[in-house]
Amino acid sequence: MGLDRSSYIDEIPSFERLEPDALEIRKEMNMRVAALMDARKGDRVDVGEYTAKMLLRQRVVNEKIIDWADIVHPGTRVLDGCAGPEGSLLAAARRGGDWTGNEIARDTAEHLKSTGAKVLLSSADKFDCDDNSFDALVYIFAINNICATKNTFTEASRVLDSEGGEIVVSDPGLTFWVSDLVLYALCQDPRVPSEVLDVLGSSDRFTSGIASYYERFPNVKPREYAEKTLEGLLGTDVEHAIAGLPAIVDFVKKSNNGRLDFRKFRRVFSEVLNGQYWVYVAECAKEAGFKLDKLGVLSASRLKDSMDWSVTDVQNLNWIDLSNSREIASAIYNVRNNKHPLSKEVVKPGSNVAQNVIAPVMKFSRMKKAE
Repeated sequence: MGLDRSSYIDEIPSFERLEPDALEIRKEMNMRVAALMDARKGDRVDVGEYTAKMLLRQRVVNEKIIDWADIVHPGTRVLDGCAGPEGSLLAAARRGGDWTGNEIARDTAEHLKSTGAKVLLSSADKFDCDDNSFDALVYIFAINNICATKNTFTEASRVLDSEGGEIVVSDPGLTFWVSDLVLYALCQDPRVPSEVLDVLGSSDRFTSGIASYYERFPNVKPREYAEKTLEGLLGTDVEHAIAGLPAIVDFVKKSNNGRLDFRKFRRVFSEVLNGQYWVYVAECAKEAGFKLDKLGVLSASRLKDSMDWSVTDVQNLNWIDLSNSREIASAIYNVRNNKHPLSKEVVKPGSNVAQNVIAPVMKFSRMKKAE
């Protein structure tokens, strides 16, 4: 098989919140990456090359986002909330920033520390540092994996300079893999419309793929997974998600000549979750005392039969009211779904494109008392 989005380790929500299975799930994801097959040659993917290319992609992503946000200057105390093996270290160092990386995985944190970098070993919603310790906080391809959006911004407010402080956030939101896991969990509820069950039952992805995933990790219950994901990332719950399914059914039918098509239903459901995710990010930031200064979007794309990525510059979404969270979500949806002229800059269609990761970018600053 080819490089499938569901095989990416970084696209699974924060399973450290589902202990004690976290390590086993991460091992499973590593095994799946190692077993990837090249669709054209039938040869095993070189995992070392795969990892190196992903690291290079993230270096470019970090450079472009840090440059766009303009939050790192000589002496700026920068905290990377989810640094991973490197994070924004090089981008911050090039601009003279005083960089610290936070990482929850001990082995990764120790590796990063061995390079001479300053490292915190803690959860991104509970940093192991004092109040007012930093001037800028970076969350790049991170918050969608933390599963604690509200607590993350509350903690950001604590560790950033009380007289200022800036945050840059960027990630692709909830992937199809995550929304499929949630949708499968919802379908265990008897209140789900029967026509939804029928259309999902026609897909091997749900009848075998998603089901077998949960079977491999019996302590990860579908209902629990959905509850933690919906509450932590979207600020909603299973009851509201189930109540919203009939509206999605009606929308799909109206736009599809009365037919409830699996692919379209799955896509619309995913976009509804993502819309709520970006609304919640903006609202949590505001509640924690931050205002949105800039909104943009970039994309990273990979061609078939290649592990090389190309990354666009951040494109500004400067025509909307940045204080309106619903308008923010709508603008992101329109750009991601080829419904705005700006889409041509970030959406990379074509049969030769294997992946196109589109990530909104948000820059926040602490609100003054009068705001």
